Amino acid sequence: MRQGTPLKTRRSSWLVALAAVLSLLVLPAAAINFTLTSSGDTNAVAPATGSALDAGGQITLRSAMQAATQTTVTPGAHVITIPAGIGSTINLTIAGQMPVGSATNNSITVSGPGKGLLTINQTQPNRIFSTATGARNDDTLCPDRTLALPRT
Repeated sequence: MRQGTPLKTRRSSWLVALAAVLSLLVLPAAAINFTLTSSGDTNAVAPATGSALDAGGQITLRSAMQAATQTTVTPGAHVITIPAGIGSTINLTIAGQMPVGSATNNSITVSGPGKGLLTINQTQPNRIFSTATGARNDDTLCPDRTLALPRT
């Protein structure tokens, strides 16, 4: 009679191996939190990957919005935070509106330091944001091209 590994030991080894393989699988996060590091107005280098970094390694409102809207790698409910230390005004100098919502169905929440503490100024003859068809227009999107953000 051949002596072998008992069935219980083989089963345990198989389960340990399966657990090790499954632990190597990295599942994407359900959402990305972006925190602005610059009050500039620049484009993200690789927004479809979920990265909001611009060519200088900074995260601006436009680059964060591009990444949150365009990423297909990490779909979900993304948050863009504008910290109080970013300054009192963000001047948008690049022509064109920032799209909110897309075919990826990502939702985006933008929060800032509070009413009266930050002005987002569109220096071009555009609205600040454009919403996808069917998206809800928020009452804080003002026709005078300024935006009041909730306190974080």
